[in-house]
Amino acid sequence: IRSGGNTGRILVLTGDAGLGKSRLIDELRAQIAVDECRCLESHCLSYTQNVSYSAYMDIVRSALGLNAGDSEAEGWTKLRQQLAELLPVEVSDDILPYLASFLSWHLPEALAERVTYLEGEALQRQVIRAVVTVLEALAARQPMLLVFDDLHWADSASLALLERTLTLVDRSPILIALLYRPDRTHGSWALGEAAARTYPAQCVTV
Repeated sequence: IRSGGNTGRILVLTGDAGLGKSRLIDELRAQIAVDECRCLESHCLSYTQNVSYSAYMDIVRSALGLNAGDSEAEGWTKLRQQLAELLPVEVSDDILPYLASFLSWHLPEALAERVTYLEGEALQRQVIRAVVTVLEALAARQPMLLVFDDLHWADSASLALLERTLTLVDRSPILIALLYRPDRTHGSWALGEAAARTYPAQCVTV
């Protein structure tokens, strides 16, 4: 991935615990200059397997400059400011309520009306669209490395969002690294196989 490029790559690292998947990513990260590529990471946890979008929470918060100690009011200010810098006004206004819903924030009445009556799948589609829109805008400004570690513990909503995120490699300078154990019963295995099948020229499996 290079600044000014318009395509990305997918790196799939599979192996049992302790074989060095995270170490390989550490080596990759160490070779990337911070001013050349932005690195965003997620570490899935066994106890968040039933928490929707848990694999994306750290990535989205970091992408938007949100800190754990921020109050919700501070978060709203940062979110609006970041979207204003990244996107046209009409796009920013369109995705704002869905990003706030993703973050589990209280929505003002005007925004809540756009979310309240959406069914589960319809809301998921809007949340996925909002997150991918932000990631694509960020990658357009600076090449990006996205790392999803221990993906074998990811929840189903995260995997659905990740499947959509993979489409960015067709048009954005982004490297998406998927690290997981070889558990063929988990959705991460199917996702890795789908990535290799759908993006054969852009996906490397180790």
